[in-house]
Parts: sequence; C-alpha cells; structure tokens
Amino acid sequence: MVPSQESARLAAEAQAYLAAQLGPRAPTSVDFVAMFDEAPLETEPRVALFRFRIGGATSARADHPAERAAAASSDKGATADCSDDRAAAGNAEGSVPGGGPECAGAALPHYVAVGGESPNYFPAYGLDAEDAFSLYIGTVFMLELGVTRADPASEPPGGAESVVGFAARQAPGLSVEQVRLDALFRTEDVYFGVYRATVGGRVTSCVGALPFDVGNQAATPGFYERVDLPAPVLLRLHLGRLIRQEARSERGAAEGA
Repeated sequence: MVPSQESARLAAEAQAYLAAQLGPRAPTSVDFVAMFDEAPLETEPRVALFRFRIGGATSARADHPAERAAAASSDKGATADCSDDRAAAGNAEGSVPGGGPECAGAALPHYVAVGGESPNYFPAYGLDAEDAFSLYIGTVFMLELGVTRADPASEPPGGAESVVGFAARQAPGLSVEQVRLDALFRTEDVYFGVYRATVGGRVTSCVGALPFDVGNQAATPGFYERVDLPAPVLLRLHLGRLIRQEARSERGAAEGA
C-alpha cells in the first residue's frame, strides 16, 4: 500500500514532467496504477506508474533522452501515432484499429513512469501494469546500452535458421514457416532480432539476441503473439521482462544464501 502523501507527491512529479514534455497538451490529472520497488536497474530503485490520456496524433518528443532512444530504434522516430495505440488497444479494449480522421481528436491511453532517474511516458499499447513497467525498464536499458536500429542487410548469417531451430526445440512437432526479419538492432557486437514466423499455423513474433538460443546470455529469445506491436516495442518489452526476471533470481539467491 502506497501512503497517500507519497502517491500525491509522485502524481505531482508525473504531472510536472508531463507539463514540461507536452506543454498545453499535458493532462490535468493522472491515475495511480502501481508502485514497483524491485529495482531491476540500479537507477530505478522505486518507480511509480500512472495512467493518463492525451489527444492528438503525436505522443512523444524527440528532445527527451528516452524518446531519442526509442527514436533510434523505431520505424517512426519519436512519434507514436494513434494507429499504433489503437491497433494495440483493438485487441484489449475493442477499439477500431488504424488511424483516420477520427484519430486526431482521440484521447489515447498512456503510461508515465516517475521516481527513478529516467522518467518517461509512452502509449499504453493495451499493456497491463506489469508489462508496462517491463517496457519502461527495457526502454531505459536500451538507452543506457546505446541500442540502435541496424541495416537488415547486416543480419548475422543463420539468423532465420536459428529462429526455426529455437522454435522446433520449444514447440516440438509444430510446423515453423514463413520466417522473416521484421527489424534488426545492435549494440557493439551484439545483434538483436525481431522475426515474424508462423508456428503451428499461428503468426508470432520471435525476439532476442542472435543467434536464437536458450543459452544466449545477451538475451534469451521469446515468442509473442502481440504481432500488432511495433518491433522496437516488442524488443523493449522483451528485454525489460528478462532484466526483471534476472533481478528476481539474483534477489532470491541472495535471500537463500
């Protein structure tokens, strides 16, 4: 339970941050969602997550560090248009996917995370609080690591084949077809891939460090059925989940020692 005084202070911090980022488009109120004190990153020991809505098509600013990180790895730069969020919300909330004239005035759901060293806001994408926090952690991590978008032509040899092999090991007996690279990212000598594949007749995204293998310490791959999410969002979500999982394992080991 978060004390009301702390919740009010963090809400004020969130609104001040949004006012600085969004100017007149900033919301007049934010709704508390959850507090995360698991500290998966040292710079983010205690983070509060709030939900709010803003209208219009543009929902990010390229002059914010975390948004620049997203822009460096995004198809659309630092602008997240309403077609992204409405498409994601279409699965979770029954909204009509896609943009269009009606989208310009839509009040789109967003999250804002404050309390750590890297406050940030982003479209909700139909994510619950747990995945929203994972997305936030993955975004901060990509910024710290300097992950950038890479030319698909620089895909390491055997990338697609490693997806097929990983899928076959994780889901033996299911067919793996139509494997293609959606997006490639890199930091120094590590490549991260987001692939689209049809596994057992279902279209999925496979995300992780290349080559895809459970033993790849850079980022164990994983499958996602949220193929409506942009590739950079899938990677940030996946990395955030892995970072949180590793932090929980280390904490459990320390407590059991």
